Amino acid sequence: MVNACASESRAKTARGLATPTAYTAMRPHVFRWKSSDDTEPDSIGFIAQELQPLVPEVVSGDESCPEDENGMIAYPMSIEMASITAVLCKAIQELTARVEDLEHKAVP
Repeated sequence: MVNACASESRAKTARGLATPTAYTAMRPHVFRWKSSDDTEPDSIGFIAQELQPLVPEVVSGDESCPEDENGMIAYPMSIEMASITAVLCKAIQELTARVEDLEHKAVP
């Protein structure tokens, strides 16, 4: 099964290119969901509250949603991971261009 996101150009109005000015401040975490048991493997990802000030376009929800008596959050904050991929792709492109420029300058 493929986990896909709609990405149809006919359904979009381009507004510019992503500018990954905050990608160096993004902190990937290894974590365990509080709702999981000890047999489940750790997960890797980002924390929505940390990404919100850096890339607010990819975060939805807010911390005002209360927990129930079991500590479960009805509508937790979430991250649009496909958008994170685009931001990181742009960062890789910029870093690649910088490395190529430095390599070009280093060649006598």
